[in-house]
Amino acid sequence: LREWHRCGRGAVLAPAHTCNYILTLARLNLDVPICVYLRWSKHQKRVEMKRRWCEATGLEVIMEPPSSANPTARAARCVEALREGKILAMTPDLAQKEAGGIAVGAFGRRFFLPTGPASIAMLAETPMIPVFGRLNDTAQTLYATSPIQVESLPRSEGGRKAGIHRAMQSWTDQFVTFLRECPAAWFLWCDSRWTRVFKGDAEYTQSLDQHGTLVTDRRNNE
Repeated sequence: LREWHRCGRGAVLAPAHTCNYILTLARLNLDVPICVYLRWSKHQKRVEMKRRWCEATGLEVIMEPPSSANPTARAARCVEALREGKILAMTPDLAQKEAGGIAVGAFGRRFFLPTGPASIAMLAETPMIPVFGRLNDTAQTLYATSPIQVESLPRSEGGRKAGIHRAMQSWTDQFVTFLRECPAAWFLWCDSRWTRVFKGDAEYTQSLDQHGTLVTDRRNNE
C-alpha cells in the first residue's frame, strides 16, 4: 500500500467490518493516507459519531448523500478521489436484499452484497484491495491480499455486470477463507442482516446444493 501511494496510484481498499475497520483504518492512516467512504443511514447519530471519529484521527471522509436517486453523481466524488491517487476505503460486506445487491455464493448459500466498491474501482480503473485482520490474543494484525482487477467483460460474457460479479465473488472467497481461519473475528460485528442470511430469510438468501446450483422450494412452486 505504501508503494501504491508513493506512485500516486489510487486504489479501493475493501476492508471487512470484522477487522474493526473504523478503528484499524485510523492506525493504517498513520502509514498510508486513507480516505473513508461513509454510507448514509437513517441512524444519523451513528453516522455523525463515525464522521467525528474519522476526522479526529486524520482520515479524510466522503459522506454518502441521503438520496441515491442519481448513482452517477453519488460516485463522482469517489472516482475523483481515486484519480487523485488516494486510497479509498469502502466496506463490501453489508448483506443486502436481492434488489439492492449482486449475487455471490458462499457457505452453501447465495446472498447479495453491494456493488459500490467494485463499481467505483471499475469506473476509476483502479484495483480493489481486500483487507482483513487476524486475531492474536489482544492484538489484531491487518493484512491485505492480492489486488482484484475490476474490468468489464465482453458483452457476450455479461459485460459490466459480469465483471463486477467476478470481482465481488473474488472478494467473498477471500472473506470466507479469513473467517474459516479466524471465526472469532465474526463476533466483533454480529450484524443483524447476516443473521437473516444464516437463518435463511428468503429476502436475503437462497440455498445452494453441493454443485452450486440453487435449491428451490417445491412448496413455493406449487
